[in-house]
Amino acid sequence: MRKLLVALLFSTAVLAGCGSNAPTSTPAQPATSGSAGATAAGDATSAPPKADELTKQFGSTFKWDNGIEYTLGAPQPFTPSEFVTQMIQNKDLTEYVVMDATLVNGTKEPIPAMAAVHETGTTGDVSAEQIFDSAQNVGLPSGDVMPGATLKWKIAWARLPGQPFVVAVSNMSDFTSKKGYYKE
Repeated sequence: MRKLLVALLFSTAVLAGCGSNAPTSTPAQPATSGSAGATAAGDATSAPPKADELTKQFGSTFKWDNGIEYTLGAPQPFTPSEFVTQMIQNKDLTEYVVMDATLVNGTKEPIPAMAAVHETGTTGDVSAEQIFDSAQNVGLPSGDVMPGATLKWKIAWARLPGQPFVVAVSNMSDFTSKKGYYKE
């Protein structure tokens, strides 16, 4: 009976780790020499990420099991075009930031850039508003990203000055994967 219980607990623990679709992340800083090597993607012996590993600093890379990689750079001050600021609904969002976004297609099929990832933002206790400013080449990416290719674009937000800012990123090509969160 005891052996059966141990086997059952071991099997449950192993199976619980097999279904994780949480993104893994790579810090923006290079590894120092002598650091332990990372396990290969898909290595069955690697543990699934913990919940706190889903929240990273801007500049880190999220890697999902299906091969999609996404990096969102650190927010930089931004001055949007005049017509863009007039379109912002929440007039308390008076600080504007722009970030470099990078998408790497590690799958075997082309993926539509606009549909690959989805970002939402919060600032303080309200939603941040994404800024689309075609005059400054800031907005949604377009076209398909071929296997092994990289696409870069700029993404901007209106946010509350001096308040916490978080951007959630969803892998839209795998709805079972967990969101990644960038936080200042």
